[in-house]
Amino acid sequence: AGTALERLQQRLAAAEQRSRDAGNSITAQLGQAAEDAARMRADVLGRLGEAVRLYADIADQRGIAGATCEKAYDGLRGE
Repeated sequence: AGTALERLQQRLAAAEQRSRDAGNSITAQLGQAAEDAARMRADVLGRLGEAVRLYADIADQRGIAGATCEKAYDGLRGE
C-alpha cells in the first residue's frame, strides 16, 4: 500500500508540474481553480496516506500477536 501511495503521489506531482510548465492560457480564474483542486487532491492524498499507514501498523501488530499466540499454544501442546 505504501508503494502504491508513493507512485500515486509521484504521478500527481508530475501532472501538476506539467500543468505549470505548459502555462495557463485560459484565464487566471481557471488557473486558480486548478491550483485549488490540486491542493485539495494533495490534502486528500496525504490523509489517505495517514490512514493507510495506520491500518498497516494495526495489521502488523495483530499479525505479530497472532503468531505469538500460535507459538504459545503450540508450546502448551508440546509441538
